Amino acid sequence: MSQTYIPTDLTPANILIQGGESITGISAAWVLPASATTAPANTATPVELAYFNGLMNPANILVVRASVAGDFSPYTLRLVNDNSAASLDIFEVTEALAGFDPQLAEGTRRALPPTPTSAIVTRCA
Repeated sequence: MSQTYIPTDLTPANILIQGGESITGISAAWVLPASATTAPANTATPVELAYFNGLMNPANILVVRASVAGDFSPYTLRLVNDNSAASLDIFEVTEALAGFDPQLAEGTRRALPPTPTSAIVTRCA
């Protein structure tokens, strides 16, 4: 039996995306565990859900759709308790999502997906 590491109650307010050169101010449009079998309206399609469910260990993968496409500079995605509060400081340990090791609550990508309809797939374990 596999253990689930992704909280099922995450919202876009728990995702902070920082960075970019020419395109900044990107937010999460939606967030789902890859193991989700249903999705709220205006999020993942049934075809996307099937793809996410087919990934290796989907219970350990978080899928985030960005509000807009990014440029090819580094972006950092952070799991936080409240993205508006976390964006005001230098990401103190207290801003990491409750229950997550602060070192595992963030990751840097070289580029965001080329279109806002692409999703960022992040392994959390």
